[in-house]
Amino acid sequence: MLCGSLVLAWVTALVFASAATAEALPPVNDPLDAMQVTTLDNGLTVLTLEDHASPVASFQVWVNVGSSDEARFTGIA
Repeated sequence: MLCGSLVLAWVTALVFASAATAEALPPVNDPLDAMQVTTLDNGLTVLTLEDHASPVASFQVWVNVGSSDEARFTGIA
């Protein structure tokens, strides 16, 4: 019974400590909130995210296609 009381007291203290910590933390700014999604006339979807923290440009192309004859193993085209 003493062990159960100690666990209950520990959990209660942990809940109150995490609630106090959550109030003290600054709000989180998600950089993906600034992402712009544009769909072109040909169906291409363009995702744009500007981040002026460093002078770097990145460009990626992701294609959602595969071979028409993938029977046993997929994704190796």
